[in-house]
Amino acid sequence: MKLAVALLAVYLSWGSSYLAILVGVRDAPALLFAASRLLLASPLLLLLALLFGDRPPKDRSSWRALLVGALLIPVASGGLVAWALQSAASGEAAIIIASAALWMAWFGSWGHKGDAVSLPLVASLMLGLAGVALIMSGALHGDERSSPAAYLALMLASITLAAGSVYQKRHTVTCGVMMNAGLQTAAAGVMLLTVALVLGESVGAWYESQHAWWALAYLVIVGSVMGYSALYWLIRVTSPAMLGSYLYVSPAVAIALGWLFLDERLSLLQWGGAGLILASVMAVSLLTRRPAIAADSSAGMAGAWSPPPDQKSNKSSSASSVS
Repeated sequence: MKLAVALLAVYLSWGSSYLAILVGVRDAPALLFAASRLLLASPLLLLLALLFGDRPPKDRSSWRALLVGALLIPVASGGLVAWALQSAASGEAAIIIASAALWMAWFGSWGHKGDAVSLPLVASLMLGLAGVALIMSGALHGDERSSPAAYLALMLASITLAAGSVYQKRHTVTCGVMMNAGLQTAAAGVMLLTVALVLGESVGAWYESQHAWWALAYLVIVGSVMGYSALYWLIRVTSPAMLGSYLYVSPAVAIALGWLFLDERLSLLQWGGAGLILASVMAVSLLTRRPAIAADSSAGMAGAWSPPPDQKSNKSSSASSVS
């Protein structure tokens, strides 16, 4: 039940976040907008963590894992998505980011703990990449809303999201999930703010845009506080395949909202690409699913709000990590 609630929270928060980001970066500088989202959300996450009795980790390995995760997920993936949505439709972005589930399955096969890659799995991965190519066909046919650079940024964002997810799955952090999320968003916010200032982004007339402020408020509460905390918990207690399931549900939410509020429409080729990607992600999930995950996840949720002792943490990591 707890696993289903966490998945639903991620489905809805991430599916609607693409629309909110697009609305925000219409008037606000992309990276500065993304940094503001993280910097405003992190105190709320940290406060919740402290209220639940959680404390920051004390060991260096945990801090290293936190910082690497922050760099790969909120900074690299989140920053690239915000930048790309200046010249890509929200539904297109959601579909391309969905291909992260395919990269997760591939990265999950790396190393001595990696899963064996079967021929059906390779075929599913290739099918998904073909779907991404069809989604990108909008730029090749002169779509005013599409940009080749934006598509490439989204592809890179999906790769860094997958890499960060698998990395965190394999590296235990000795603190609760909310503290994990709060520390990562705080670190990522500082990193993104630094990059934005170095690149010369400025607030400008952003303060006059009510749409940007409402979008920012929504992303802080729903997209970050609810979405990231649920995501980081799922990263710690599920396999990459089950974690990747939100990546083929959230795009449906994003496409529906983009059509409803912004009149976004996919071409026939792009609909075909979307179908290939979603079918591929579902196939990968079925091919790599593990029956023991449900038991591991229910045990993980019980200790999610308190810093786990080192021995318990290491045991949990080896039981539920990508192996």
